[in-house]
Amino acid sequence: MPWSSGGDPGGPAGPRYPTFMDTRNEFGRLLILQMTGKCIGEDQYLPLPEDHFMIGMSIEKAVGQIDSAATEGRGARYILRVRNPAQAEKLLALTSLMDGTQITIRYHPLLNSCKCVIIAMDLIKFDEQVLKEKLESQGVKDVKMVTMKRDGQIVKTPVIILTFRTTTYPTNVKVGLLSFSTRPFYPNPALCFGCFQYGHVGKRCPGPKRCYNCSEEHEMEKDMQCEKPAHCRNCNGDHRPSNRKCPTYQKENKVIRLKVDHNLSYDEARKRIENGSGTYAAVTAQSRIDNSKIEALQIANKKKDEEIAKLSECVKEKCLEVDQLLKKLNAMETYVSSIMSQLNKLQSVQPQETQSDEEKAQSSSSASSTKNKKRKKNRKEHAAVASHSVDHTPQVMSPPPKRTIIHTSPSRNEEEDGEYMDPEELVEISDSDIIVSEGTPPHHLHNEPIHK
Repeated sequence: MPWSSGGDPGGPAGPRYPTFMDTRNEFGRLLILQMTGKCIGEDQYLPLPEDHFMIGMSIEKAVGQIDSAATEGRGARYILRVRNPAQAEKLLALTSLMDGTQITIRYHPLLNSCKCVIIAMDLIKFDEQVLKEKLESQGVKDVKMVTMKRDGQIVKTPVIILTFRTTTYPTNVKVGLLSFSTRPFYPNPALCFGCFQYGHVGKRCPGPKRCYNCSEEHEMEKDMQCEKPAHCRNCNGDHRPSNRKCPTYQKENKVIRLKVDHNLSYDEARKRIENGSGTYAAVTAQSRIDNSKIEALQIANKKKDEEIAKLSECVKEKCLEVDQLLKKLNAMETYVSSIMSQLNKLQSVQPQETQSDEEKAQSSSSASSTKNKKRKKNRKEHAAVASHSVDHTPQVMSPPPKRTIIHTSPSRNEEEDGEYMDPEELVEISDSDIIVSEGTPPHHLHNEPIHK
């Protein structure tokens, strides 16, 4: 027996995405509402307008786009499916459409719940009411124990049908310390034992009673058997209408399974089967594909979570390194600021020192210039004295005077004292300017020739 997709978190009625991907709960568990006209009495409602465009615009204007919608009761009611609880609350408070039609919206009395089966031999001795009270905290609203006749007595079986007040049921039900796995509950197709047609029961049968064997309208007393050949009024086959090999029974069984697996109304499931595009095999195959995609998505999300954890660790390490670098940078900034403050102090003192140095240089240059003038004056005086003092003693003929150019370069002491000549001032000194010792006047001062 296949498992119902209602128990799967990614099934048609379950959340579309995992909780960590849908933090706002906009694609959560399916909620099914029923919209009718205004109630005017017991099971009496005003008709809804036939303009489906106007109804859609009214709903979307009130709450935005919903998951899906369908009609039931030949258009007398609307089924509204939403996944956002906020949308459900707004729809429950809606009382009129755009054209002023008064409406009533409530939770669907049948589709807004689901059933599952557990097999628990340990719970046979408990009553249904006791189990209902104990399991109410897990969302169970009804408990039905399956019974059977054995030797003319009704005997309990370990099969228990649980009804939940939500559109999905859990994969496991806990009973104390025990845990029992759940499986979908597929009821038998509804066959009327009055007219032997599917879709309703005998209490609500509108037609005349028919024979269980030949499907004809004739009265049958108890413990009487029909002698006519068997005939099915549903498929015109040569078998009784209650035969489980009947094609109509198998088709109705597919409708029931599709209805249970996808939380559809009976009319919706029947339409899908009849149209062919929504056959049970096609729908179940699509649901398996969706489940495989969801599993692959969950695996990919786990890998991404691992990568995110690794990256977060790397980010923490880098943050520590950045903190250390910031501390070093702050230390360097304080050091640089201290040096800059010292430089500012030195710059404020330096202009006074440069002014004193300039004054010293000016004084030294003025002193050196006065000394140079005195030296030139003394040289001129010596040259004049030498020209007037002529010695006429015969001298040996000497070669013509040589003019020598003396470059004076200041020594360090003279430079400091300012007593030096500039390199540009070249002093030309001839032999006549050189003072000769007494008795030997220069030969070029005599006019007479020298005799041997």
